[in-house]
Amino acid sequence: MAAGISGEYGDTGEALARAQDKIANMQARAGALDELMQSGVLEDVGGDTDDIQQELDEAGSAAEVDKELAAMKARLAIAPAAPEATP
Repeated sequence: MAAGISGEYGDTGEALARAQDKIANMQARAGALDELMQSGVLEDVGGDTDDIQQELDEAGSAAEVDKELAAMKARLAIAPAAPEATP
């Protein structure tokens, strides 16, 4: 009877190891796909972003552009004025 129980534990251990290997493989594939999408090699053609999310993304991009523009204006205001050439 003890031999049967230890055999069941062995089978369970092997199944757990296979499941862990499968999870690690799937995580590696998901990470690789994320990297390819971020680099622009792959496009998200799923169309799972709705109109609201698209508008939020665009607003976020516009806000970033506004921040950069404000920073540039601030740098120009701090920079010493160039001497004017006299005719």
